[in-house]
Amino acid sequence: MTSRWGGFHTKNVDLSQIPIDDIERIEVIRGGSSVLYGANAIGGLVNVITRRHRGKTPMTNIGVTWGSYNTQNYHGDIGASSKKWEGLLTVGRTLSDGFQQNSDLDGINVSGEGGVFLGDGSKVTLNLSRTDNEVGVPNGTPVPLGEWDGHREQEANDKTARTDTKSTRARLKGNTPLGAWVMEPSLYIGQLAYEYFGGSYVSNYQEKVKGADLRFQSQFGTVLGGSYERDERQSEGEADHHIVNGAGYVQQNIQMGATQVDLALRADQHSAYGNTYNPRFGLIVKAAERIKLSATAARSFRAPTFMDLYSKWGANPDLQPEIAWSYDAGVELTEFGAGAVRLTTFFTKLHDRIMWNGTMPVNQARAEMSGVEAEVFQNVSGLHSRTSYAFTRAIGTTGDNSHHRALSLTPKHTAAEEVVLDLPSRWSLRNALRYVHKQYQYDGEQGVKLPSFTLWDISMTKKILSFDFIVGIDNMTDKHYAESISSTGWPASNNPIPQTGRTYRLGVNMRFAD
Repeated sequence: MTSRWGGFHTKNVDLSQIPIDDIERIEVIRGGSSVLYGANAIGGLVNVITRRHRGKTPMTNIGVTWGSYNTQNYHGDIGASSKKWEGLLTVGRTLSDGFQQNSDLDGINVSGEGGVFLGDGSKVTLNLSRTDNEVGVPNGTPVPLGEWDGHREQEANDKTARTDTKSTRARLKGNTPLGAWVMEPSLYIGQLAYEYFGGSYVSNYQEKVKGADLRFQSQFGTVLGGSYERDERQSEGEADHHIVNGAGYVQQNIQMGATQVDLALRADQHSAYGNTYNPRFGLIVKAAERIKLSATAARSFRAPTFMDLYSKWGANPDLQPEIAWSYDAGVELTEFGAGAVRLTTFFTKLHDRIMWNGTMPVNQARAEMSGVEAEVFQNVSGLHSRTSYAFTRAIGTTGDNSHHRALSLTPKHTAAEEVVLDLPSRWSLRNALRYVHKQYQYDGEQGVKLPSFTLWDISMTKKILSFDFIVGIDNMTDKHYAESISSTGWPASNNPIPQTGRTYRLGVNMRFAD
């Protein structure tokens, strides 16, 4: 089991804590995924797979990137392996003055991965990571969106607020063959120390996660396992709290000719709200040589956060988890011309939605999300492209309104196009477009409106010997846009958070092999 980023009761996950240079690839699993991964996998799962050293040749990489607003990124890694072991060490630092006033960044990251191969086919792997980020928090801008011109919105609502976040994580995992089975035990721990200080207001808390998972997989398609997790929170001015969650799960894969059926069930026992049971059904049918059909139905849940259950600003220790039933169906056409086409429809219904009633969070709302997503992949002699479009209908109720209304900050239409073209003389060109439809601050298309926007990024890479030279321009059209509303600080600005206009970057990466 891959350790979660944060515990069961972490509502907002800061993905910027994951260093980009440490990521090998990102997988997105659609649909409810609580069966194998527990809480907070209602809409799906984002699996960030970190890098490991591959091959027998020791490798060293050193890279530097400079960009607008005095942005600097320095990174390096060294990896080596043999028949008995493998290892990779990555370090990096990012500095930036930021687009807005008081949005500067100073971040350091160190991570390592090492594995030992044992004589009976077993393997033991240890992953360690440490990040330390200090960031200015402008808390939006006092300038209304209609008056933005690329400069005025740089004024910050808060010119002094800062956050300092320190994160440490470790995971020890084993893999041992046992006849027709493979045993995969894992242990993981994590600690997050967060401090916010702005003017006379200071907030400090620490979150600690300790967990274990034991999984058995057989060559007959059976998965059996159990997990244990203890989450702790220590916050200034509040009592310390901890929550324990234990779970057991089973999954069976059944292959019947061109049809594959997956049946799974998970049971969780939670120290705050009792038991939850989450089944999942999956179906894959190879209808023809190049046509694959798929469908899933699953029940999943989102656990209340520590803030929901125990915050001194208003809490409800009797909260129940949000429960979702999600369904999707899709068709994939492989070898479609020089690529593939994928079309997916989805529907999710959420019960016991946690909402703030003015005094405390309560389970008093419902929500539905449905839509369709289309993707086209092309790979033609030096040209690689991905085109996607998604339509999403998101509606829900609130405590004072039993009628379904459009949900806040949920665009109906999104689209993206990315093309990578291999050019002569070892040049490559990347062209990327992204479109996001309009959004609103509150449910029912109320509050501040965030207009639709289209972004255009372009970059070129030149390979010379062991060097990669990169030049890029992001937001080519210098679009003044926002994707979120400021809701922090005191008082909250209720104004959109401005995003960076046109930026430039120049970098070089050096590779050395022994």
